Amino acid sequence: MKIEIRSDSVVIDGYVNAVGRDSRPILTGSELFHGKCVEQVRPGTFRRSLEKRENVELLLNHNKNRHIGSTESGELTLAEDNIGLKAHAVVTDAEVIEKARGGKISGWSFGMFVKKEEKEERAEGIPRRILTDIDMFEVSLIDDTMIPCYAGTSVECRAEGENMNNIVYETRTQEDRAEIINTENFQMRFEKLKAGYLSDMRKRHFEERTLYLKELDRDIDILGYDLAKKLYDRRIWEAEQKYLKAELRFNPNHGKDGKFTSGNGLTSGGKGVKMTYKERKRVSSQIATDFPNLKADGKEYNYITRNHFYQFKVKEFGLYHFTNKMEINGNEDKIKKHKKGR
Repeated sequence: MKIEIRSDSVVIDGYVNAVGRDSRPILTGSELFHGKCVEQVRPGTFRRSLEKRENVELLLNHNKNRHIGSTESGELTLAEDNIGLKAHAVVTDAEVIEKARGGKISGWSFGMFVKKEEKEERAEGIPRRILTDIDMFEVSLIDDTMIPCYAGTSVECRAEGENMNNIVYETRTQEDRAEIINTENFQMRFEKLKAGYLSDMRKRHFEERTLYLKELDRDIDILGYDLAKKLYDRRIWEAEQKYLKAELRFNPNHGKDGKFTSGNGLTSGGKGVKMTYKERKRVSSQIATDFPNLKADGKEYNYITRNHFYQFKVKEFGLYHFTNKMEINGNEDKIKKHKKGR
């Protein structure tokens, strides 16, 4: 049994009962059997029962007043495979969630009417009861208050109703060691990490806006109001893409709790060119200042600073695609070969 605890639900997977396998000795009192026997469900029996029945209830401890789902409403999924009856349940019941948190869910159980059975004598002295046709009407989650004395305990009960006094329904409980996966703490850390990342992004965005506003006065004196305002608007737009509108990516394997990164591509100046955002902004501002009349004509231009040689194409004023970057010291011959255009 695998139990995954979420903030508002619990997801439980496991096998309710095996097929083609003997149970431990149980006590029963059917038409063919009176006393102790081992029991086996013939393969295909669960499948035929599910095909005939439109709905199977999901209960807690076989209590009809503790309905927590059904196959009809979608909380419970049942299917027979070569191992047995496999169940998948998504439960939002508060009591069940609390019991799962406390490790008090101990196994599966199911209720059935036995329609056909066969008897086999065994050398061990205890006969084998083979169930070949059943009507399974409910599956239950069992908590620690109903732990059976051994797996495969049979509890026989009389069905209620005036005309059903002679019909016996039986329950089978499969005690199972639960593997509990609590995702609540991870979800809380995830949301806290995300909130902190977004808060930091907004703070850095505000700091950059403040810096750009201070630079606007300087740029007006150098470039004139129209060009300076256009450059300022472009910087603000890039900052918004970087800090507020970027696609968030989460890497759960980075660090203890995982790490968020931005998927906006603004930390690189182009394919094969490694430039920080600040360097790209600084060089772009210098180019816009030195060559305010450059247009997006598809040409490749050169730009040389004190320490570096850059090649770039113009996308529009203030926005450049850098295709090459080299340190000047030690690369003089390469730079001569790359020089072309402006």
